[in-house]
Order: sequence, then C-alpha cells, then structure tokens
Amino acid sequence: MKINCQGNAIPRGNSPIRRILRGEKLSQYQIAIRTDSGNFYTESSGDALYDEKGDFVVGMLLAHDITDRVKSQEKLLIKTQLDLFDQVIENLEVGFTRYTYPEFNIIDINNRTYKYLKEFNPKLSSPSSIIGKGIANIFNLSRDKEAEFKRRIQIAIGAKIKPNSIYKSIVTEGKERFLKLVHQPLFGLNNQVVEIVGISIDITGEVKAKKEMEQILKIQEELFANVSHELKTPLNVIFSANQLMELYIKNNLFEANKEKVSQNITIIKQNCYRFIKLINNIVDLSKIESGFLKLDLSNENIVKITEDIVQSVSEYIKRKRLSIVFDTNIEEKIIACDPEKIERIILNLISNAIKFSNPGGSILVNLIDKGDTIKIVVEDTGIGIDRKHLDMIFERFQQADKSLSRNAEGSGIGLYLVKSIIEMHGGKISVESTVGKGSIFKVELPSKTFEKQEQIYESKSQDNKIEMIDIYAV
Repeated sequence: MKINCQGNAIPRGNSPIRRILRGEKLSQYQIAIRTDSGNFYTESSGDALYDEKGDFVVGMLLAHDITDRVKSQEKLLIKTQLDLFDQVIENLEVGFTRYTYPEFNIIDINNRTYKYLKEFNPKLSSPSSIIGKGIANIFNLSRDKEAEFKRRIQIAIGAKIKPNSIYKSIVTEGKERFLKLVHQPLFGLNNQVVEIVGISIDITGEVKAKKEMEQILKIQEELFANVSHELKTPLNVIFSANQLMELYIKNNLFEANKEKVSQNITIIKQNCYRFIKLINNIVDLSKIESGFLKLDLSNENIVKITEDIVQSVSEYIKRKRLSIVFDTNIEEKIIACDPEKIERIILNLISNAIKFSNPGGSILVNLIDKGDTIKIVVEDTGIGIDRKHLDMIFERFQQADKSLSRNAEGSGIGLYLVKSIIEMHGGKISVESTVGKGSIFKVELPSKTFEKQEQIYESKSQDNKIEMIDIYAV
C-alpha cells in the first residue's frame, strides 16, 4: 500500500507516474510504501515534455530511496515528543513507560514504573531486565486480559479519542495504592502510530478520600436513623406517661392512683435525662469537630473524683444485680484536669460496663499511680467485644455490634467523645476484650499540675444521673 505524507492511502490512478502522464509536475513528492517487513519511503520529482504543438511526448520521473533520512527524522520527531514528556515527568512523580506498537513490547521505563512493576513481578532484577519484554510477561496477564488491553487501546486510537484511562490497585511497601493509567500514542511523519507512551499516576489520596467521603455519608445516614430513634424513644415514653396521667385527671382517678402517678413522674424525669444526654453528646460532638470544645482545667484529686463516682452509682448497680469495686494504690493524687469531663469519662465507661454485663457480673474500677501518669482501668465480666471490632469502637457513630443496640441503647458517639476528651487532656485510651469474658478499658492521664491552683471539684449528682441514664430501669 502506498500512502502520502498525511498518512492517507494514494489511489491507483493518483500515483506519481499517473500524475506525470497526465502532464502534472512533481517536486520532492514523498510517499511511503507499506510492506510486511515494514515501511520504506521514496521521494519523486518529474515533469512532462511536449512538442511544439503542445502534445505530450514523454514523461520523466526521478525517484530515490529516502528511507534512512525519513527514519532519522522520525526518530528526531519521537525524541522531541519524548523530551516534552520528560519535562513534565521530571516535575511530577509519575510512572513512565514506552511500548512498541502494535506489539506492546517495552522500550523504556523510569524508576517509578520499575517500582510498581516489581510489585507485580518480584522476579524482576533491574529496569534493564524489562526492556524488550511484552506486557503479558511483565504484568502476569492471561492471554484474554492481554488481548483486552491491546484491543481497548487500538479501538481508542482508531476512534481518535484519548486511549483508555483505568484504575489499577496494587500494593507497594505493604500499602494498597491506586494508579490511574493513561496511554498516549506517538505519531510518525506519516501520521501513523509508532509507539505508545504509558503514564501511571498515583491517585491513592483521591481514591481514599472518595472512599472516606462515602463512608462518612454512610455513617451520617446511620447516625440520623439512630439519633432519630434515640430522640423518639424518650419522647414516646414521656408522651405515653403524660397521656396516662391526663386520663387519671379526666376521670378523677388521680388520688386513687398516686403510686402510679409517682412512677410516671419518675419515668418522665428519667427520659428527660436520657434526652438531655443525647443532646449534650450531639452538641459536644459538634464542638469537637469545630474545635470549640474547651477544657476548664484545675488541680484536682483524681482519686477522690473516681471514688465518688463509683460510690454514686453503686446503688444503681445493685439494682442491676451487679457488683462494683474500687481499688487504688494511692490515697491522693493531684493532677491538672477538667473534673466535670473526667467524671463524664468514667461514668461513660462504667455505664457501658453495666449495659453489656449480665446479672451476677462484676465491675472493677482500678486507679494506679505510675509516677508520670495515672492509669484508670474499668474492667467488666460482660459479653466482650469481637477482636475485629476493637479498632472501630472509638470512631464516630460506631457500636461494636449493632445487633446489640436495642438491648443496650446508644447513639454510638459516647466512646468517640470519651477518646476525644482524654486526648484533649494529653492522655490516651485503649481496650482489651475477649468475647464471652469481658472488656478492659485503660485510660492514661498525665500527672501534671498547675502552680498555686485551688481545687474546685464538687460532685454533681444531677449530671451523674444524666450521664448514667442508660442504666436506669425504666
């Protein structure tokens, strides 16, 4: 097949000889002749001779082989294109690969591509060991996948659109990474594809951000559903108790049902506490997210704070047919803390221990002075937490097992707030658990104090009731 410099096929009737015979003049007319062994190029010049009457006498055509010259120009053109790519790649941390076309054998790669390929094929010894090999060999592709890879690129080139951009998940340095693969053809002088350049761009951050956003949206949906239920439950209970008391008043049965009225008042109060607790948690969650939750630090006796909390809930725990013990290796320890928030931390951990313990179980609250830190341990003999859920229980809106949520009410934001408040104190929290045996929550707080700071701690039983409302028998 003969083609012109624009890469278009030359019709038989428009060949150089035919044009000369028609009387046309040619000057340095270049054509490419495609054969099974490759292309070769000619350059033709010619003219027609006429007699004195203007009749055609003879045509003269001079053609010579310019294949070497054209290929040199083609190499220069490819080098120019590659230089442009190199200038971009030098400023971007991207992988770069050159393939032959249509064979898709590797001509050249950069170090980043070699690093990626090494993950696919650990047997590769060096970048030079890859040169000349096909993509199937390097990427461990099956014949079907190799054919599909080539087919997509060839279709894209034929349709004159940007060759395929796809995502590829790989593992490098023990971490999952996502690459965007872009292939761009390089064209020769006759507008034919002579090579394919592959660019691999690390888009791990984008993919993970997208996944995190999807997870956040999913969590928000679950939060709205959960919070909706948590808000409706106390309101429905309050509404029902109120309706019953209205019925007593309407039928003049108020005096005769004083005991039931008293029970209903208790129920309303308890569910008001539950409602307030949920609202407080949501407000504090918003404050943490926006950076507006602040600590009101003062020098306090952490031993007294912890012991008072245990004593304040001991009666409720007995009603649940559970036992609680407080133990410490020191009688007094003054540290800088926000006493109300420390109360909230310990109450939340005790509340969780109660909710997930069966009658007859026990709870141990142990305070240990370790010199530079204070460790507060809340241990229970409850149902425990599956190992696979341990990493997520301190995340927003998460519960270890949602199937338990109806037996142990909660919005899934309590432990997230606990962890956030502890970290605001410069401390940390961890958990150990065995399913069927119980859980151990460990809180560590720094043993630092302010100079000449008076103690201001005063136990607030009303706040304790709000924080512990989930364990009240309603």
